[in-house]
Formats: sequence, structure tokens, C-alpha cells
Amino acid sequence: SRAKEVSELRQLRAEMVSVASERERRGRRRSSTKLVPAVLKVDSTGSLEAVHEALSHFPTSRVELKIVRGGVGALNEGDVLFASTVGACVIGFNVLLPDKVEAFAAQQQVALHMHNVIYSLVDQVKDVLEAAIEPVLEESSTGEAEVLETFTLTLNRKDRREGMAKKTVVAGSRVISGVASNKSLVRVVRGNETVHRGRVISLKHFKKEVQSVKKGSECGMILHDYHDVNQGDMITFYEIVSRKVYLYDDVDVESEANTLRSISRTR
Repeated sequence: SRAKEVSELRQLRAEMVSVASERERRGRRRSSTKLVPAVLKVDSTGSLEAVHEALSHFPTSRVELKIVRGGVGALNEGDVLFASTVGACVIGFNVLLPDKVEAFAAQQQVALHMHNVIYSLVDQVKDVLEAAIEPVLEESSTGEAEVLETFTLTLNRKDRREGMAKKTVVAGSRVISGVASNKSLVRVVRGNETVHRGRVISLKHFKKEVQSVKKGSECGMILHDYHDVNQGDMITFYEIVSRKVYLYDDVDVESEANTLRSISRTR
């Protein structure tokens, strides 16, 4: 009836407002945690409590499962429509999945996770949560060089590359580990302090421009827009790598934030 449609529409709007408010509160309180919404349908009230309990033990440092609607009975198109509206998946336990509802979910691009065994349901939800975790960006050292001496080149405008000044400092160095590469990012370390992060714009070996220099060899390098290299400085070559993160991995939020800050400074 018309009255029932109006009632269901009001309920849908109220639930959507509740989800949006929860996301906003969660964002203010802990911005590093990603909310993963889900609609839960089960066969009985007892199952509803049992599934809620089984899904309540996942770590919440990176992602958190949020049951935005829970109910008893067969999955229906209203559940799918609500899930589509709020960007949720659907978790079903011991409930019927009518063909027309499955087709509607495919049309709405709503993921359905239907199970009859609670352990397999928990495993599937774990996979869903892990898929929502963003990869972590980390620094991976590829080589290190010691600055043996520095000298200054006076360059004409036509001889300068982007990042070079009229008086450009060349760091005469020896590679003491790994490989020095003109494609790597670099960190200049003086004593125990990192004094600069940037990149190489010129790498030479015996006056020849090269892409890389191996351990034990000497080279001359120019760093992009940095002219304060000193004798005795250590230059670490590194790259930013993406690492898959799993639900039960330890979290080092400060380390991840520092890596992101270093990436932004070298771009």
C-alpha cells in the first residue's frame, strides 16, 4: 500500500542519516580507521546475536565492520537497495536468496556473502575487511654512498637541467653498499640527522653519465635543487614500495605518516 511505501521510505532515510552520522563521528574521532558497512540478514534472532558476536572480535585499528542494518528473514530487494545506497555489502546466514533478489543485487553491484556455516562466514568477512585496507607505502633502501669531496660547477643557462643552479655542487662519492641509481630517491644524512630528502638529477662515473653505480665504485652526483652537500655526508638511495597489509598486522601510524610526508616533499 501507499502508506507502507511511505513508511519504508522514511525508515530508509532515517537509516541513511544514521550511517552518515556514524561515518562523520568516526572520521572526527579516528581518521586512520576505515568504516566498512554491511547489511546482515539471518534466519533467527538467536543467529543474529551469534553472528554479531562472531564478527565483533576483528581488530579495528585500520578497518572496522559496521552492521548498518540487521534483520531476520529472507533477503529482499529493500535490503539490497539500502546496501546500494549506503555503499554496503550484504552478509547472509542461513537465509534464502531468491533469484530475483540475486539478479537485483548484480544490477545494483552489491556484493552478496551468503553462508550456512558461521566459520566460513567469519573467514569471508575477514577477507572483505582486508580488501578494504589500503596498502602501506614504505621506504626500501637500495644503496648508500659516502661523500668524499665536493666541488662547484659554474654552469651556463644552456647547460643547466631543471633543478640545477648557476653554481651547482657535485658530490664526489664512493658507493659503500648496494647500488646508486639516478632513478632513486635520496636522503642526505649528516651525523645522525637527515638534512635533505630529494632525488638525483645527474650521476656520473669517470665523467660519463650513467644510470647506476655499484658498490665499491666512485661517482659524482648532483641532487635536485640542493647545493649544501658536505664532505662526510652519507647519501642513502631508496625507493617507495607498496606493501599489502593484513588485518592482524601491527600498526605503526606514525611511521606511515612520516613516509607519506617524505613522499610529498620529494615530488
